[in-house]
Amino acid sequence: MENLKNAKSLTVTGGSGKGNQKMDMSAKGAVSKTGDFEIVMKQTDMNVDFRMMRVDGKAYMKGNEAAYTEMMGDESGTTAKLVGDKYLLLSDEMLRSFGESLNLAGLRDELVKITPKPSTKMSAKVGEYDGSPAHVYADSKVTVYVATDGSNRPLAYQETSGTQSYVISEWDKDYSLATPDPDKVMSMEELQKQAQQ
Repeated sequence: MENLKNAKSLTVTGGSGKGNQKMDMSAKGAVSKTGDFEIVMKQTDMNVDFRMMRVDGKAYMKGNEAAYTEMMGDESGTTAKLVGDKYLLLSDEMLRSFGESLNLAGLRDELVKITPKPSTKMSAKVGEYDGSPAHVYADSKVTVYVATDGSNRPLAYQETSGTQSYVISEWDKDYSLATPDPDKVMSMEELQKQAQQ
């Protein structure tokens, strides 16, 4: 899985959980802890719906009331009311805090971790994924579909338990993420000022 470890950029879609505890996620951008990226997450049971993006070293978040409650501890709903449909420009402290968990490098590392190691317990065969030929590697925990075009790039991961599945595409693409319109952005300082009025 060296190509996954060395990927410069990716698009990853998928989710984890089952039923009303399912969380859907789509992420694209640079595979690093400081590069530009965008991630969209929806968690059914908690009604959490949010988008976060990092562009030119600044992080922006947009979410519903449940998202601000879950991620910022705002039980009152004030943040959602004041921010409305704008992006919230996160402080440097929040960028560092969220940046540790919300980035494609961390997600890539998780995928590398669950990739089956070659062993006698792992089955390998030629099958297909999404209508195209694929090498299929499986052990008791996960099935990995790998491209047959010589790149050996993973196409998808599916946990045997059905709790997680991810699709990987758009390898090493040049992503261009636009900074949100300044009129559609609220800073943390402005949010705090309005909250105190």
